[in-house]
Amino acid sequence: MTQSTLDVLSHHMTCVAQSDVEGIMEDYTDSSILFSPDGVLEDKAAIRQFFVTLTGTMMPAGTNFVSVRQDVRGDTAFLLWQAESPAMKFHLGSETLVIRDGKIVTHSFGAAITRKN
Repeated sequence: MTQSTLDVLSHHMTCVAQSDVEGIMEDYTDSSILFSPDGVLEDKAAIRQFFVTLTGTMMPAGTNFVSVRQDVRGDTAFLLWQAESPAMKFHLGSETLVIRDGKIVTHSFGAAITRKN
């Protein structure tokens, strides 16, 4: 079970780093839920829009990303990270993903972000 969690997590992180929204969405189901600072996203269209915005304007391909901590236990992964793009500084980001049957079923995302001038 942990290997499957690691495989999905690795695929997800690679797609985010490459701004590959189609690849990112392969990791979600129609019933996946994403908890974000803007509220709970409960369908693939809303989750897709979240990643279009994230990878398009906030954290495009080539963003400097540093993993601070990554823990995986069973079907749950926890990430702590920092990042800097031309437009944004992510002082600290935190994510928890629950992965079942090779898909992200629940994902929480939060970050302390400063927009650059």
